[in-house]
Amino acid sequence: MRHYLLLLFLLITSVEVKAQNNLVPNPSFEDTISLWQPTYWTTARESPDYWNDYMGGPAKTHFFTPFYAFAPHPPRNGHGMMGLLAGQACWQSPFVGEDMFKEVIESPLTSPLQKDVKYYISFYCKPMDSLQWTTIGPDFQPASLMSFSNHLGVYFTNTQYDGINSAPPAFNKSPVCAKNVVSDTGNWVRISGVYIPDSNYNYIMVGNFFDGPHTTFYHPCKTIGLIGNDQSAYYFIDDVFVSTDSTGFIIDGIKSSKDEYGYSFANINNQLIFDFKSDATVNFGSVYDLYGNIKKTYTFQSQLYDNLNDLTQGIYLVKINHSQTIITKKIVIEHEN
Repeated sequence: MRHYLLLLFLLITSVEVKAQNNLVPNPSFEDTISLWQPTYWTTARESPDYWNDYMGGPAKTHFFTPFYAFAPHPPRNGHGMMGLLAGQACWQSPFVGEDMFKEVIESPLTSPLQKDVKYYISFYCKPMDSLQWTTIGPDFQPASLMSFSNHLGVYFTNTQYDGINSAPPAFNKSPVCAKNVVSDTGNWVRISGVYIPDSNYNYIMVGNFFDGPHTTFYHPCKTIGLIGNDQSAYYFIDDVFVSTDSTGFIIDGIKSSKDEYGYSFANINNQLIFDFKSDATVNFGSVYDLYGNIKKTYTFQSQLYDNLNDLTQGIYLVKINHSQTIITKKIVIEHEN
């Protein structure tokens, strides 16, 4: 009996230690203060939104001021998620200084980052598309056009910004961020990487820390008359992770969390990866442009890998014939200037 109790104690202790590995105190925005904002998290710039389903039904939003609307989907995990603007394609042109309306959230870490120690960082995001955009109230109001952007990421600091009297500047750098435009509105997208800090930082921020000239938008601004929400890049955020523990961690830049057919999909730095787990069947794939023209064809079994740098910049569709299922994914090809 003693041996059994000792083993049970060790198992419980290991679970507790494992749960404490994440230095973000409220990674999935679960705990709330009067339902208006998640515990530990504050606004570091402008007015990001807090969405939750604590009142039942579909996820609802509670801003840092008490208004609400219905969200187009539930949080990725638990009851809460954040929503923020990563920038607006139709801001003043040319971009000048702190030009774009961007929103940033901030939280203290449970313990400071240690200089020269390797940390594993990730979070999930999901962009809002034009048909999901909502105004304050119970109904969705479609926007004429919304944009998607790159550079959504994290930044570590020792400054606690309040978003009104002080706000983080455009650093034009981020230790872990999306290099490519994140445009998959159907899935939660994982942004991840490794970071070795140059100082002992106490706070984490999530947002876009680049200015206008260093941010890529799709769709790009078509007319300066569309300043405002019509060309905003809006993202839901959930499950923020910072740890020295790499157990189960996948370093892949941007990765889809969708796994309903037993596959993983990634579109990273113009690379295409489909990985069917222990699949012995023959799969067929094609890359199409938006006019329906076939650009590439594939025959493969468990894994498909291809570098797409030979395609011109733009949006493409990947179709995979897997057993009796057709899987369609949207990819974005970008080339550095």
